[in-house]
Amino acid sequence: MEIDFTPILVGWLGAAIAGGLGAYFGAYLSRKGENLATKEDIADITKLQEGVRHDFQSLTERMRAVESMRMAVAEERFEAHQAAYSLWLRLFRGLHDEDCKEQVLKCQEWWEKRGLYLDPEARKAFRESYLAAFRHSRLEGAEFSNRNQDAIERNYDTILRAGSIIESAVNLPPLGELATQSLSDK
Repeated sequence: MEIDFTPILVGWLGAAIAGGLGAYFGAYLSRKGENLATKEDIADITKLQEGVRHDFQSLTERMRAVESMRMAVAEERFEAHQAAYSLWLRLFRGLHDEDCKEQVLKCQEWWEKRGLYLDPEARKAFRESYLAAFRHSRLEGAEFSNRNQDAIERNYDTILRAGSIIESAVNLPPLGELATQSLSDK
């Protein structure tokens, strides 16, 4: 009796081929799954990067716009302080002149148009000074008394104080300090 090993060999060979193909396709499908998952992850990461890039660009543009506006306002503010100081100086120098009321009106008109550009303390001091200048001639023309003299002095101090408040509101460093600072920044 002879044993025929052919069916057994064919079965083992078939099992080995099926096992090999199963392992190959399993590894292949596993690799394809990993690649697909990686593509999805890359797509998600790319979307996140684009979102961050967009947010950064938006923030940068807003910061540029704010900085541009801040610089424009700073320039306007400086010019307003210079104009207020010039008006105050003319008002102060002409305090006892006949055209003092005209100077008061010029100050008031300017304050209504440009006063918001002044620093809050300078804005208040400027307004108080031209109102005090308007009162000053009445106080000096009133009947003399110690009480009246005190009112005149307080009124005069209000006018005088505005100049130094406007001046200090500009707060410019000396030119030498600016030059030294620009050299030390490099």
